[in-house]
Amino acid sequence: MFTTTLIVLIINVLSRGMALVANSFITASFGATAQTSAYSFALTLTNIITTVIGTTLTTSVVPIYTDLREKHSKKRTFDFLNNTISLTVIVSIVLVLIGSLAAPLFAKMAKDGDYGFTIYAIRILLYSIIFIALYYILSGLLQANNRFYLAAAVSIPSSLVSIIYLTAFAPKFGMKGLCVATLIGFFLQFFILVPAIRKIDYRFSLSFNYKNEDMFKIFKVVAPVIVGVCAHQINLLTNGSIAFSHDANRYVVLNNAQNLGVQIVMTIVLAITSVVYPKMSTLHAKGDLKGLNEQFLSTLSGSVLLLLPVNFAFYIYSYDIMDLVYGYGKFTASDVALGGTVFSLYSFSVLGIAFKEITDRAFYALKNTKTPAYNGVLIMAVNIILSAVTVKFWGLAGIAFAYSVAALCGGINIFRLFKKKNAGILVKPVATAFLKSVTGCVIMSIVIILVKNIGFGDGKLALILKMGISGILGLIAYGVTLILLKTKEIKSIIKF
Repeated sequence: MFTTTLIVLIINVLSRGMALVANSFITASFGATAQTSAYSFALTLTNIITTVIGTTLTTSVVPIYTDLREKHSKKRTFDFLNNTISLTVIVSIVLVLIGSLAAPLFAKMAKDGDYGFTIYAIRILLYSIIFIALYYILSGLLQANNRFYLAAAVSIPSSLVSIIYLTAFAPKFGMKGLCVATLIGFFLQFFILVPAIRKIDYRFSLSFNYKNEDMFKIFKVVAPVIVGVCAHQINLLTNGSIAFSHDANRYVVLNNAQNLGVQIVMTIVLAITSVVYPKMSTLHAKGDLKGLNEQFLSTLSGSVLLLLPVNFAFYIYSYDIMDLVYGYGKFTASDVALGGTVFSLYSFSVLGIAFKEITDRAFYALKNTKTPAYNGVLIMAVNIILSAVTVKFWGLAGIAFAYSVAALCGGINIFRLFKKKNAGILVKPVATAFLKSVTGCVIMSIVIILVKNIGFGDGKLALILKMGISGILGLIAYGVTLILLKTKEIKSIIKF
């Protein structure tokens, strides 16, 4: 499982890297303008809807599918899948129609924004809901059949479509063409998985029987899952809406910083949960609660050791990363400076996100979907209240600060609730991993800062050299510290 998780993690990071390259090309080609902000806002709105649908489907469908596959006939299993996919397509089409009608209302949020283009971007990108919802179902089926790698890599072709468009066709077709290219990329994410699905002997047949008894199993658990997932997505939508209203022209700066911070962390965490969640579900199905708790603690401890140095590195390199990824073309020096500040504040959400997502999956494996929902509402409330207050005094940076505070509160609270409901859970392994990681991160930070202050010159090449050398030496210092502290997870990696 460690090997699989590591490979999926590498693929996801590479995929996310390609997406960041594509995003960098956008701002370099068009700058921080009303149209690029409108495109980013429309894409965020679409991603929020698809994430809600996709996470809900993955969380509820995969355990039911696995149970049917193990205990019942292939026909019954495939009937369940056919009904689920058919219902998903119907709901997606309805959401596209509703969203298209509501597009003018969303466009009005933009203060001094491009009203007409915002409506266009929203209406075009909404069609991706259909393709991404299908992608989530198919990727969930592949994961349930221990085929993780292709599902993790599908965003690479999608990013390539955007990069090819921006380098070859952007001068002629502009931002409107980019919306269409993005839609084509989302279609590819779904389409690429079809041959792999056929290899597990599944053939889709249009069918929707609302009386299907297995469908009712989804309906029983789906409402709390939707609430929990919606709470997080409403956070992002609220942050985007407040930022869009506060400064429509520079909203793209916040979005870029969010892509670097939150989305990279989510990519890493979801790579971990995509492998661990099926494992925990299987342990629960076998009645092995002790094994589930051990798996949960091991995953959480390993995530702390992996992600805490990411937190420190994001903060130290915040300006450098923004400059390296986005500091080109029409993305100005003031945009980079603002983005660096916003990014540094988003970095504090790293552990909160990890604790929430991993503990949520542990609750789902235990068939408890209500507790994550309650916690999600708590996070949403903290985020919305803080965002509304801090944006008045701190601008876009206040929104990032509010998000990080809410994420940390939610991550700590959901872990506390899991421990309360499971007496076998011990805090010591996670606390020990945290203390050892903090020690290593402090030493790592000292090394990075000392090396960064060496004169490397000016320009992007010098920046890459400075970040590369200081980062590698800092990582070595972190690893050596953990070895000296006899961290058992490091021993596993060394053996691997």
